[in-house]
Amino acid sequence: MKTSEVELNITPIIDCFTVLITFLLASASFIQIGFLEAETPTQSNATSAEEPEAEILLTITSPKDAEFSLKGKINSKFQIHLDLKSDWAKLDETLHTLEAQHLKGTTILLTAENHISYKTVTEVIEHLNQFPFPLVIGEFAP
Repeated sequence: MKTSEVELNITPIIDCFTVLITFLLASASFIQIGFLEAETPTQSNATSAEEPEAEILLTITSPKDAEFSLKGKINSKFQIHLDLKSDWAKLDETLHTLEAQHLKGTTILLTAENHISYKTVTEVIEHLNQFPFPLVIGEFAP
């Protein structure tokens, strides 16, 4: 039985690594590392961030229905049929009552199911924009 010695030629591998190191060093000069300065809350910062006096959640559950939920000084929950003007009037009356009370930190969170059309969402947004409360668009639920 013959045994022969095999020589391993590593020259091509060294050539590849030489080229890769060159590209690595060249591309590293274009990468910038950014730092985000974050401060921990102090006693003065903690007192300035107040809890909202009312939380408004409006969820569009179907193309013709929505659910209104209010938590805080006033608690309320009711269904809105988007094609009935009387239901819109009830929503308007509730929001005008909140506006008159000047509740601090009150925002409207609008969410919708995934199957709701964009047109329906924009119609609701246009209606809610007449009130001074900030409108936050939440995640659309599946």
